[in-house]
Amino acid sequence: MNAQRMRRVTALRRRAAAILMILALAGAGTATRAEVGTAASASQDYRDAQYVQVNLGAANVESGLRLLVQQPDGQSQPVPEGSGRQTSSPPDGAECFFYFDVDNTYINGGSNKVTMTVQYLDAGLTPIYLEYDSFDPLRPDAQTDDVARKRVLLVNRTNSEALKSAYITLADARFGGHLPGGADFRIGSGTNLVVTNVSVLRVQHQEPAAPVQLFLDGTRLTFAPDEVQPFVHPVSGRTLVPFRAMFGALGISDDQIKWYSESRTVEARRGQTTIRLAIDSDMAAVNGVPLRLEQPAAIVAGRTVVPLRFVAEQFGLQVETPRWDQTARIIRLVSPQPPASDQPALP
Repeated sequence: MNAQRMRRVTALRRRAAAILMILALAGAGTATRAEVGTAASASQDYRDAQYVQVNLGAANVESGLRLLVQQPDGQSQPVPEGSGRQTSSPPDGAECFFYFDVDNTYINGGSNKVTMTVQYLDAGLTPIYLEYDSFDPLRPDAQTDDVARKRVLLVNRTNSEALKSAYITLADARFGGHLPGGADFRIGSGTNLVVTNVSVLRVQHQEPAAPVQLFLDGTRLTFAPDEVQPFVHPVSGRTLVPFRAMFGALGISDDQIKWYSESRTVEARRGQTTIRLAIDSDMAAVNGVPLRLEQPAAIVAGRTVVPLRFVAEQFGLQVETPRWDQTARIIRLVSPQPPASDQPALP
C-alpha cells in the first residue's frame, strides 16, 4: 500500500471519528457517561462506551469489537505495506467473510438500533454484504440460529481503487452471538475484500420482553423447550400459542386434533365444539359457522401457532380480568364452572 493510500486511510479514520461525534452530539438515543466521540479503552467495561471499533492490520487494535478468524470462510491476512486486512481467496467462487464479535458489555441480545461504519478498499465490482444477528419479528424472544440471521447489501463496489466508507443503520440488531463461531455480524463479498476499520454505534437498546406465562385454573402451563413458546404478535398485539401443545393442555386428545396439509388447516374438537383454522386466513369456522379473526393462525419456526384468546373463548374458557398484565406478562384462563344443582341439599 503506497504512501498516498496510507494518507487516505488516516483521513478516513479521522472522518469516521468526526461523524461518530456528530451523531452522538445529535442525541442519537444513547445515554453514556464516556467522553463523546471516543471509544472505551481495551481494558474497561464497554457498557458506557459511545461506540466500539476495530482497526485492522498486522496487529488489530480492538476497542470493544473483535475480529474472529476461526471459520473456514473467515480467514484473512494483513495488507502489505499498510493497515487493513484482506480476505482469503474464496474457495470455488464462494463468498469469504470478516467475522466480528461485539463485546457483551456493550450489546448482548435485546433489540438494538445501531449505526455501522465500514472503511474498505473499492477494488472490484462485486457487492459487499452484511449478515447480522437479528431476530424474527414474530418471535422477538427466539434464540435459535434459523430465525436470527439477516442479510443486507452494504455497498456496491465500483472498482475506483479508492479507500471509501460505507454507512448503514440497522433497526433490529440482536448481537447475541448466533452466527458461526459466536459472531454477531460478518462482512463479505464474492471476491477479495480489503477492510481497514469497522465501528458500531449503539443508537437505541431495548431489553427483550419477558416470556408470556399462561395459567389455566391457577396452574401454569409449560411447553417443551423445543416448542415455540407463547408470544405476542408485534402487529396485532394478540397472543399466539403452539396449537397441539395448547390443545393438549385443554384436555383435547390427539384423535380429536387434525392437520390437513393440502389446505394447511388445523381442526380441533372439544365437547360439542369444533374449530377449524387455516394458516394465514382471517376467517375461521366454529361448528361450520364462519367467524372473522383479529389474528390468523401462522407457521413459526416450522410449528403451527393459533390465536390464544379466540381458541380459549370458543372452547368455553374465560380470560380472567384484567386480561393482560403488561409487566408480568401473565394470562390467566378460567374454565367455566358447572351449574349449581337445583335439588335441595339432603339433611
